[in-house]
Formats: sequence, structure tokens, C-alpha cells
Amino acid sequence: EVLLLDISESGARIEHRERINLGAQSSLQVINPLNGDDVQIEGCVRWSRLSSDMDAIGQHVYHSAVAFSHMHEDTHQALARLVTACGTHDPGSLDQKRRIINERAHLPRLIRTRDQISADDMKLVLWARKTLQLNSEEALKWYQRARFSEEALAAAGGTVHYKDEVLAVWELLQRRIPVHVIALAFENEG
Repeated sequence: EVLLLDISESGARIEHRERINLGAQSSLQVINPLNGDDVQIEGCVRWSRLSSDMDAIGQHVYHSAVAFSHMHEDTHQALARLVTACGTHDPGSLDQKRRIINERAHLPRLIRTRDQISADDMKLVLWARKTLQLNSEEALKWYQRARFSEEALAAAGGTVHYKDEVLAVWELLQRRIPVHVIALAFENEG
């Protein structure tokens, strides 16, 4: 069972207690409270993050995005009725997303040398790398998560050696250390 946070004709944002794997196929059943339409929608999980929000029993919850797959015309029409009846139009939402993407694209790339990587960051990156090297199941989970992260691919930029491993460490460390710093830590290891 999930809580529907946002919905559009192309996808939904949901809140849930259990972790959902990125790329997982998902099925949402939504009932339109105004007309009783039962809308069954198939989709794919595009991102999932542990939120700082807590549920009624004090547990952290996950927020995930599901991109809807191709759907039959009747399902598409029922979804459109649901969005029209229950949704609110936010004309600034797309503009805000475009502005954020544009700002990120124009941010100067920070280039750090070994001396500019803090000892704590270096230790944390190397610990995460070793953890992934020693536990193949855990590594696979983080490689898959990084694979589906469009932000990760954009953040990596340029040529990054060990790109998959760098992105997996970035995800394991919950994106707290920039990708280019992780790549530099890998290059400076040893």
C-alpha cells in the first residue's frame, strides 16, 4: 500500500514504507473519489529515496517516482479524468524544473587535487569502495541504483575512470560526496 503524493498523465510520486528497487515494474491502482473510476496503471520506478518524513508510527518512509508505461486509451482517459478532477495545475512547476536544470548545467565544475579532498571524505570513499568490492550482492544493488539515476550521469560529466563503481559509491554514500571527488579519490588511492 502506498500514499499517492503527486500524479500526472505521465507518472506519479508515491510514499511507502518498504524499499522499492529502481527499474522495478510497478502497478498502481487509484480510485477516483469523485466518480469511482478504478484506474489500474503500470509503470517503472525511476527513482526512490529514503525521506526524512516519518509515518504515523515514527518510521522513515520512502518517496519514489513511477513513470507510467504505455496504456490503453480507456486507461489514459480515466487517468486524465482523475488528474483533471482531483489535481491542481501548477503552471510554475515546469518552469522551476527547467530553471534548476539550467542552473546546474552552468555551475562551474570544481576540480580538486589530492590536498583538497578531506581526510574524512577520502576514508569514507575508500570504505564504501571496499564494502562494494567485498559484498557483490550489495554492490549489485548500488550499481543498479546508479544506472537508473539520470542525475548521476549528468553529475559525472567528462571522462571518469571506473564510472560504474564511482556512481555506485556515490549512491551508497547517499550522494553526500560529489561524483568528481569520488573519482579523484579513486585516482589517488594507493
